[in-house]
Amino acid sequence: MDGRNLLRARSFHCHDQGLAWKMGGFEAIAETLADDYELGHRIAKAGGEVVLSREAVWTMYPAQPSQLWGHQVRWARTVRLCRPLSYVGLLLTQGFPWSLLAALVAPTKRIAAFYLLAYLILRFAMAWTVGIWGLRDEVYAGRFGLYRCGTPFIL
Repeated sequence: MDGRNLLRARSFHCHDQGLAWKMGGFEAIAETLADDYELGHRIAKAGGEVVLSREAVWTMYPAQPSQLWGHQVRWARTVRLCRPLSYVGLLLTQGFPWSLLAALVAPTKRIAAFYLLAYLILRFAMAWTVGIWGLRDEVYAGRFGLYRCGTPFIL
């Protein structure tokens, strides 16, 4: 497959074919872990404009725990490669390791259970807030019966 057809095969649209070749085409990033990130980065470096789509991107997570683990590890490697400081910042933003650590050093089992329960409640509240209020996700809202007369009922 030549580079021009390869550019069309991906979910990528380039108005200036000269720019696509200037940034090296897909051949230059064929073996890159975060090829989508690298593609946008190279286009911007070559003087092009990278525009985010208004369409939502759906991600289907694997059904098997081992596949899910591999998916998450690949995602973490991608973040580490593309945004090293953001990767380090994940240590501060991920609540489960901190709540687990707090539970391990808690003076009683009751306090340890409270830390873990508080984490789960806050995590659910954040997913609820982002999914239903922020993104207005109809699938997520439907799981909780938040529909009235065919339209989502958003609290």
